[in-house]
Amino acid sequence: MPVAAVGLVGIEKVSSIAYLDAIFDCYEQRRVAVPVEPGGSAPEEHEFAERLTPAAGGGWFKRALAPIVEDGPAQVSFSSGTTGTPKAVQISHRALADVTQRLIEAMAIDATIREYVGVPVTYSFGLARARVTAAVGGEAYLPPRGFDPMEFAAMLDAGEVNALSAVPTLLRVLIQNPDLIGRKTGRKLQWLEIGSQPMSAEDKKAIRRMFPAARIVMHYGLTEASRTTFLDVQEATDAQLETVGRPTGSAEVRIDGAGRICIRGPHVADGLLKPEGLEPIVDGEGWLVTNDLGEVDAEGFLHFLGRDDHLLNVGGIKVPAELFEARLAALVGADAAHVAVAGIEDALRGQVVMVAHLSSVAVGPLSEHARATGTGFGLAAADVVLIEVDAIPRTDTGKVQRKQLAEGRTAPVRAAAPAPVAEAAAAASPAAAIPAGMTAKEAEIARIWGEALGVSSISRDDSFFDIGGDSLSAITVALRAEQHGMPKDVMQLMFEGRTVAQIAALIGGEAPAEGLERSRRAVLADAINATRGVLVLMVIMNHWWHFFVEKMGSVGRHIYPVGQMLLQMGTPGFAMVFGIGVSYFYMPAFERSPERIGKRVRGNLMVLGVGLLLLAALRAGRLQADGLGFGDIWPEQLFFSVVLSYFLLIPLIPLILRLVRLTPRTILNCLTMGALGIALLLGCQDWFEIHYTGFLNLARLMVVSPYSVPAMLGAVGIGMAIGHWLRSNPDNRDLKGQAVQTGILLAIAGAVFLEFTGGFWAHPRGPHLFLFYAGLLLIGFTFLLTLIERAWLPRLLRVLMLLGLLSFPAFIAHELVIPAKDILHWLGLPYPVALGGPLALFIAGTGYAMLRLNRIYFGGGTKTPDREVPAETVEAF
Repeated sequence: MPVAAVGLVGIEKVSSIAYLDAIFDCYEQRRVAVPVEPGGSAPEEHEFAERLTPAAGGGWFKRALAPIVEDGPAQVSFSSGTTGTPKAVQISHRALADVTQRLIEAMAIDATIREYVGVPVTYSFGLARARVTAAVGGEAYLPPRGFDPMEFAAMLDAGEVNALSAVPTLLRVLIQNPDLIGRKTGRKLQWLEIGSQPMSAEDKKAIRRMFPAARIVMHYGLTEASRTTFLDVQEATDAQLETVGRPTGSAEVRIDGAGRICIRGPHVADGLLKPEGLEPIVDGEGWLVTNDLGEVDAEGFLHFLGRDDHLLNVGGIKVPAELFEARLAALVGADAAHVAVAGIEDALRGQVVMVAHLSSVAVGPLSEHARATGTGFGLAAADVVLIEVDAIPRTDTGKVQRKQLAEGRTAPVRAAAPAPVAEAAAAASPAAAIPAGMTAKEAEIARIWGEALGVSSISRDDSFFDIGGDSLSAITVALRAEQHGMPKDVMQLMFEGRTVAQIAALIGGEAPAEGLERSRRAVLADAINATRGVLVLMVIMNHWWHFFVEKMGSVGRHIYPVGQMLLQMGTPGFAMVFGIGVSYFYMPAFERSPERIGKRVRGNLMVLGVGLLLLAALRAGRLQADGLGFGDIWPEQLFFSVVLSYFLLIPLIPLILRLVRLTPRTILNCLTMGALGIALLLGCQDWFEIHYTGFLNLARLMVVSPYSVPAMLGAVGIGMAIGHWLRSNPDNRDLKGQAVQTGILLAIAGAVFLEFTGGFWAHPRGPHLFLFYAGLLLIGFTFLLTLIERAWLPRLLRVLMLLGLLSFPAFIAHELVIPAKDILHWLGLPYPVALGGPLALFIAGTGYAMLRLNRIYFGGGTKTPDREVPAETVEAF
């Protein structure tokens, strides 16, 4: 029979002012608030008397509400616990009031509080902060898109807020970016509550230094018993910082014989709401036995030691061992008595599911059943391991002793899968089939190109880039041609888009080079390459801008806002040029030979992958040098970078090319993809408000951050539309005029949209900046195209184009400078030497690579203006 007598009011979870109002209305009207997932429903045995869908939207919450000290139910929270079955946890007004009053007392909060609530109010942590500010007559600010460090820093500096509530993951963002909160600004914070996740003593010290005047309190609790202990971080000793504090007021804590934390007090939930009534969650003495392990020291401080072994945490996915075991038992049948499940440590995932089995169990079927069971929990095959054991330890009542079963075991190290055996070289690089009518020299050139590109059909009227050539394969061709005795300076003409017939004629002395006009496509390619070089410089300067501005004193402070506004175009602008290259170079190659695109993708993934590993290694060293060590967001600390975004995006290129060519409206299809990418970015920023740990948080960042894959897709789609337009109109005499006019309109539209939507330059989010940056990109591209056509500033243009060809290597190399500097400084080198060494290596290495490319593309030395710039050599990345 459904439970409806208590008047359950389902309120869909939206971290907004309207959501808080709906919750508080229920409190005042003595109705029971039940937060539910949007679109979700109550379990079958429950029903809602009413269901509310609050509107989205953040801002200031100024409602007042005194604690209600009554025994009636205030809210019901549904959670699955360790059994996988939803539980309705009923919490009384008295329990909520007890938490509110103890929190106010522990932090000495008064009516002047103006708090930046850095956690969603759909969770007990954030909701409690709203109850506290309402109880003292203060105000709470809900950031519209979740915790934004720059927004918080600006509001704190301006005196708009004086309190903060955040989980350790968010606070580590501030720790890792100390420049966001200056010393003067940090002293303006008066209150800070930390909760929800374990936090190291070193991180607590760092936050204490950042906010020296704040009353900083950390809590430990759970849904059934919120905020059981408090730790005064400012007053705690080093030893106490390793704890989660001690109970306050009437709350009590003890450890049972199994090492589990037990809680008692008026803040404990009433029980579980069942069809037959309220089921207690405490024992006869009022103790709630949790699934958390802990110790209480002589001073009464609680040390949190993690979860009990029956609730596994596999890379952030919570897996009840009993439930996993029960589902597996249903599949294995008679062998169930010889199989048990426990969690064991894994270097990558934290824990994996260990399926322990006796030797009598057939491994093949068990492996299949275990994998199928894991899939039901959202686990990958690598998250479940089979280990043969001599015996399965059990209690006298037959229960598996999981802790004893897992003791001393770790996940086996998995060897990398063997690489496929390479086919014979002749099969990998088939010689080109030469059509009739070619001369011997033309046939030789075509054969070299065909072997390098794996193309089986080449016409004498094809250029190197018509058959899918790119900058990297061009280097291979140049070297092979030189080995065959072909003149280097003539072969370099292939970089200018010359055909097989034209190059053969030049080698044979049948035509002068001056008589062959450079193709319009080659000139446009030069402009694309130079534009990419400019944006590479902007990306690098954006990352180092703050360092240089600091050294400029008061002058730097005045020019910082303008410079920052322009330099922030670097990352989205570079993604747009990436998209231009995808259309301008990859699309024709894809139409001709889709297999060639796959080869390029694999090659570039290898380059980016090596760069990511180097960057991660140096970042790991810097964490050790800074004394921070590896926390629960170490994947983010090591790998979060725009390089990772491209590493994830590049494998999608073949699919993207196939999709945008589904209809003849290619430009419209590209813009549609860009719009969908932007929409997905904005949607993900609203959907993924939870901050995870480990690889889950890294995955979240890759869909919500300005460097995310959706953001890149948005910019790439715009760039692809531009690239296809350029490719389709190379001989359009009004091309530059149309580009400038379109650029100006887009820039104005973006600026107007920005002004009317209340955005600001420090946050590269939303369609307004995509429009603005696309406009600036078109204007800048046209300017560089004009310089190239008129052969103005040829040396500067050559440098920009060579840098454009080295964009990813240069970007990866510059990212390594600062971590290397920190490590060298930690090892004892003076700061100027520690910085100067890596910086000099970066400049020297980039310069050397540019000189090598210069010799390949230009032959070295000084050329006349008509040969000054490389032609159609740029590929998509």
